[in-house]
Amino acid sequence: MTPAVDHKPGFLFRIFLPTICLLFLLPGASPAAVHAYLGVDGAWTDYPGGSTGSDILAAGEFRGGWERNFTDTHFESDISQVWRAKPSFITDPCRDSQRSGLLYLNERCTGRIDSHAVVDRLLLKGDMARVDFSLGRQPVNLATTYYFSANDFFAPFSEGAFFRQYRPGVDAIRLDYGPGPLRQFSLISVLSYEERERPGGWSRSPDFRRTSCLLRWLDNRMGFESVLLGGRVGDVLVAGLSGAGEIANWLGVRGEGHYGRDESGGGEYLAASLGVDHRYGNGLDWRLEYFHNGKYPDPERFKSPVPAANRAGRDYLAAGVGYEFTPLLSGQFFAAVNLSDSSRLFSFYFLYSTGDNSELSLTASRGYGDPTAANSGSEYGAVAESIAAGLRFYFEGG
Repeated sequence: MTPAVDHKPGFLFRIFLPTICLLFLLPGASPAAVHAYLGVDGAWTDYPGGSTGSDILAAGEFRGGWERNFTDTHFESDISQVWRAKPSFITDPCRDSQRSGLLYLNERCTGRIDSHAVVDRLLLKGDMARVDFSLGRQPVNLATTYYFSANDFFAPFSEGAFFRQYRPGVDAIRLDYGPGPLRQFSLISVLSYEERERPGGWSRSPDFRRTSCLLRWLDNRMGFESVLLGGRVGDVLVAGLSGAGEIANWLGVRGEGHYGRDESGGGEYLAASLGVDHRYGNGLDWRLEYFHNGKYPDPERFKSPVPAANRAGRDYLAAGVGYEFTPLLSGQFFAAVNLSDSSRLFSFYFLYSTGDNSELSLTASRGYGDPTAANSGSEYGAVAESIAAGLRFYFEGG
C-alpha cells in the first residue's frame, strides 16, 4: 500500500497570492476575466481476473483562475484542486504529469486517496511584431491525429479520453515566428524533472541535462498543413513530420510520425499514426486511426517521450462514431484493438447539456482479452469494466 504523504502549503503559497493581487493593480491593463470549473464524477468498476472484485470510485475537480490583458502582453493563471479515490489494491504513488513539484500548494496521497491543489497554468504571453512568445506553465499540444498521437510529447491524452477540455500544463517557453500568414517557425523548450516520491512525483528543481528543445516548421498551402520538427525530448533525439488536409473536400486525412534515438545507447525506433475522418451535415461523424509502435517487442529497453510507444503492442486500430441526437444531447462510440495481443476496448459516451453552463455525462467502457496472458498481459483485457456519471459546471465573468 502506498505510504501516506501529506504535503502542506509552504512559502510558495504565501508569495503566490500576493503576486496575483499585485498584478490586478498594475496600470494599463484591461479588466480581469475570471473563470471557474467544477466537475464531480462517480463510477462503478469491476476489475478482471476475479481477485480484486468491484469497487465504487469517486472523483472531483475544482478549477479557478483569471486572465488579464496588458498593452502587449497577456497573463493567465489556473489553480486546480483534484480529489479522487483509488482502488484499494492500486499502489500507484499518485504521480502527476512531469512538472515541477514547487507549484503544489497542498497534497495528500494514501493507499485510497489522491488529493492535491496545484498551479496548473501560470503563463505570460505577448507579441512583438511577427514574434509571439509564451513563458511559464502552459499546455503544449503538438498532436495532429486524435486517438494515437505519435508526435504529442508533453502530457498527451489517452486514446479513450472523451473529456479533453483541460490539458495539464508543463513548464515551458515557446517562441513563434510567422514570416507569412500561413507559415510559422517555432522554438519550444520544456523543462524535465527527476522522479521523486512527492510532491507530484517530481523534483522541485529542473534536471537541465534532460531539458526538451524542439524546432518546428509549419506550412499551409492549398488547404494542406505540413509540419517538420526535430530536436531533443528528454533523453531521446527525435525527427518527425506531420500533415493534415482534405481530399475532394470530403475525406479528412491526418498523419504524423517521428524517428527517435536514445542518447544513452538504448536504441532507436519509429512511431507513426494515420487517421481519416468525415463529418456529415446531419450531425454524424466518424473517425478511423492506426498507430504503429516501432519499439515493440521490447518496450522497456528505454523510455520513449511518447507514452503510447512504451506500450506492449506493435500495431493498434481505433474507430469512433459521434452523433448529435438533439441540440442538447450528443453521443460517441469508441473502439480500439491491440493487434499484437488481440485485446479490445469499447466505450460509449453521452453528453447532455443541462443549461448554458452545465452538462451531464455518462460513460460506459469494457475491455476484452485474457488479463493473465503472457508478455503484455493482454493490454485492453486488463482494463476494468466501468460505468461512470459526471456533472460539470462552468463559469466565466469579466
